[in-house]
Amino acid sequence: MAWDASLPANSTKIRLGPAVIRDNWQAIQQADSTFRPYAINLTDRTPLAVSNNPTAISGSNNACTLYCKQDASGNQEIYSIDPSSNVIQLTEGGAMGSTNTDVNMNQFSFDGSITYNENNIITAWAVIDGPTGNILSSSNIASCLKSGGNYTVTLSNTQTSANYVVIAQARDRSVKASTVTTTNFILQGANNLPSNSNISVIVVGGR
Repeated sequence: MAWDASLPANSTKIRLGPAVIRDNWQAIQQADSTFRPYAINLTDRTPLAVSNNPTAISGSNNACTLYCKQDASGNQEIYSIDPSSNVIQLTEGGAMGSTNTDVNMNQFSFDGSITYNENNIITAWAVIDGPTGNILSSSNIASCLKSGGNYTVTLSNTQTSANYVVIAQARDRSVKASTVTTTNFILQGANNLPSNSNISVIVVGGR
């Protein structure tokens, strides 16, 4: 049933009112394409005596609820709660999401010219103790097997193709030391003499 903002009219007979109201309500409830409000205002529910989060709607009437409340900084932000009582903060300080919001996506783009997905970003990384082969820190690395100077690294998630790039470095040959604020490395040319070549630096992990 289409939404009709002109109904009920002043001239609509009382006995016809319920039918008109029901039709319009159905258009709202089913998000009929004819129902197009200019805006929806969500009031801050923080002052309510009840929980700041509404009760999840589960069971046969599963539904997600959109609402507004104050975050830890006292700012009014938009949240949602799903039938499993998962609360998701959708906005923070004028930006989408929040520092506490996990995001699942297929791909993303910063300016529309380059699209990033799981095939062109860092898939895995690890810091491995050379003498033992123990993994000191990693992401998407399941294990490391050391056999002499040979290291076999197993990924936690299987790749869809074996055509991927692997870059490895030994710290005693290049990166000498790293702290939480600085990293130090050396460049060596022929005969292990210092080199003045141009360099590129990439920092991965450690957060």
